[in-house]
Amino acid sequence: LRKVGFPVCLDDFGAGAASFSYLMRLEVDVVKIDGPVVKDAQKALRGRALLESMATLCKNLGIETVAEMVDDQFGLDFVRKCGINYVQGYLFGKPDANTKSFNMANFSHLFPHSAHASTNKW
Repeated sequence: LRKVGFPVCLDDFGAGAASFSYLMRLEVDVVKIDGPVVKDAQKALRGRALLESMATLCKNLGIETVAEMVDDQFGLDFVRKCGINYVQGYLFGKPDANTKSFNMANFSHLFPHSAHASTNKW
């Protein structure tokens, strides 16, 4: 897949005990951190430490990170501070089969320092 231009992504990272062993065995480009892991991290200092550690580990391995279930400004600020690269969640809207309905420009206020803040190219 990678040879023809597709990144390899690991979904629901942190949800099971095997997640870290997957990083040892699979060469992935992106990990999507399981939503409940992200939500739990917001509730406890230990959870935050774990999320920050995941982000640091992935960064050191050259793997991009995506946090699921970012549903409000607090969640966005939190995962940013933890070092997560990208987010998804209801903060940006509910799931929609029409991918053209999403307009990044509607959310430029959330990403004031992003080069993509005023474009729809994410």
